[in-house]
Amino acid sequence: MISETTTLLLELAIIGEASSRDFYEGLAKKFCREKNISAFWQNMAEDEKRHIETLEGLRHYLSPDKLSAPAEQDIFQTAIENSKIHTSDVLN
Repeated sequence: MISETTTLLLELAIIGEASSRDFYEGLAKKFCREKNISAFWQNMAEDEKRHIETLEGLRHYLSPDKLSAPAEQDIFQTAIENSKIHTSDVLN
C-alpha cells in the first residue's frame, strides 16, 4: 500500500503543475501565429514553473517529521484525480 504522506502529496502537486505547464506550452505552440494569445499561454506556463519551484522549496524546507506525516485524505484523493489528466489527451 502507498503511504499517503505529505511528501507524496507534494510530489503529486508538482506533477500536476508540470502537467499544467506542458498544457499551456502546448497551447502557446498551437497559437504561435497569434502572438498575443501565444504570449498569454506562455505566461501561464511560466506561472506553473514558479509554482513547481515553490513546491520544491517547500519540500526542502519542511522537516522529515512533517514530510512523513499523513496527508489529509480528501486533498490526497483530489491530487490523485488531477494527476490522471494527460496533456496529450486534451491537445490532440
